[in-house]
Amino acid sequence: MKKVCYFWMVSCVCLLGCDEQPRSHEDPTPGDLLQQLRNRSHIAAGRQQSGRNFCLLVHLVCSSSRWSSAPECGQLRQACPDNGRTQDDAGAADNAGATDDAGVADDASAGGGGADRDQRKGRRGGQDTGPAGDPGTADEETPSDSPRSSGGNSSCNTVDTIVADMTGDGDVEPRSPWTDGSATVEAGNDAPSWASDLTGWGEVYRDITDADDTNTKVEVRNMRVYLLSQSTGQWTLLNSTVDVGYGGYQEDYSGSAPLEEEQTTSDGGTAVKIPHGSVFHFWPSGGNVVPVDTDDIGGIFVAVQGRLVVADSSQPDDTATARYLLSLGADYYGNGMCCSEADPNGEVGGSRFKRVTTDWRWYNFTTIASQISSNPPPLECVD
Repeated sequence: MKKVCYFWMVSCVCLLGCDEQPRSHEDPTPGDLLQQLRNRSHIAAGRQQSGRNFCLLVHLVCSSSRWSSAPECGQLRQACPDNGRTQDDAGAADNAGATDDAGVADDASAGGGGADRDQRKGRRGGQDTGPAGDPGTADEETPSDSPRSSGGNSSCNTVDTIVADMTGDGDVEPRSPWTDGSATVEAGNDAPSWASDLTGWGEVYRDITDADDTNTKVEVRNMRVYLLSQSTGQWTLLNSTVDVGYGGYQEDYSGSAPLEEEQTTSDGGTAVKIPHGSVFHFWPSGGNVVPVDTDDIGGIFVAVQGRLVVADSSQPDDTATARYLLSLGADYYGNGMCCSEADPNGEVGGSRFKRVTTDWRWYNFTTIASQISSNPPPLECVD
């Protein structure tokens, strides 16, 4: 049988029938693997094979009698939902849990974890800047790991979906150095003293396994941004666009990065192919930054629909192997522009990272998830 080895430090852990026995004193523990996962040293941009080998190692270690019940293995299995199998021998994908009992991210958590994500500020200007480099579900159960999962998806947005999108961890960790994929509320409804404007945003990352799909696009449409008046209890629609403004950026937002085959689809949405190492960052098209009364903010709500589509119908459909995650959020702006000391911006918060499937799904962010059922914003059903 073919010998396949994964090199961990100076040891060789043998997989798939090696004759040699690994040196046990150098074998990785689940804790070692979890640290590697957090450091992301095994998933350098564009090297999907490295991520695959890592997942094979996770499967080997976490299926052993010594470590199978280790709590770290639960987190590792979420990052490697195919149980370490390559696409050639994976078969049907296993179901992976989407959220823990972590509770709802709301105003009580404002201020946590935002400093690292400040590096992505400055990517959404006071007007639609165009592509990078140019100026100017009713039942929200965890989806199957397969993006072709259709159970639990609906064309109708619901309060339950909103709450689920702001609850606990992401479906899987994204390839982002700034977040583990969980929902956060940073400034929330408490706008900074310099703030005068508001906008919504979204971002789509490949997940941490960095799957090697080559014929899949992500399509988004129907982006909405609402503001709740604290004094009147009324929701006001700030932005409503079918297509979106967008840009391609490096995964740490340190600079621009390419997107491919951008198009406006027949239903008016925006579809792009996301190369390895890039993130698809989007916002409402047109004049996306809107002046608001920062002393009367009772809640903020952002929604969009997303799905996977085949890029080229004449080529093999690989949407089943694609692994993309979508998160929404909002930012405060000063003077409607970004991002000098005179025109600052700051994050309101972000939703958990949820899988994109071949079915249309609603994705949501709000600052008031724990109270939204008592006064929900207008919700839509769109086929």
